[in-house]
Amino acid sequence: MQSTPPPDSNPISSAESKRNRAPLVFSALGVITVLVAGIWLFTRSDAGDEPASYTTTFTESCATTGTYEDGYEVYKCAETSPDPRWAGTATLWYSSTGNRFELANEGGTWAGTSGAVGGGLYRGSGLGSGGYEGLQYTYEGRLPTFTVTVEPIP
Repeated sequence: MQSTPPPDSNPISSAESKRNRAPLVFSALGVITVLVAGIWLFTRSDAGDEPASYTTTFTESCATTGTYEDGYEVYKCAETSPDPRWAGTATLWYSSTGNRFELANEGGTWAGTSGAVGGGLYRGSGLGSGGYEGLQYTYEGRLPTFTVTVEPIP
């Protein structure tokens, strides 16, 4: 018959057990400290003050006939993009003296100039407002697909 050892007969004393756990506790604290520091750096409020540059694409599908307003031929166009900042309904104003482009969505508004430069190539540029304040854009492409680059205003 086997007997159960008494509780005090453990070969590792309580003090020794605590010493063996100390490196594990300090390692865990170190990992937690690094994670907290990383999260703080990623989410701190001044980290997002400077908007980042980016490039994306959008596809444009416009009504086949426009309306007329103050000497401009006006078209409404559906802009689709993998980037929601460049998706929504755009308005294009065409005239012999210059063309304008405006795309408004939940994030803000992009507004500027647009025009054909030859060979079916279109270019445009402008500024953001609302949630896009402080950003400028340039785009280029052939219907229906355009590439747009957005940068902070210097």
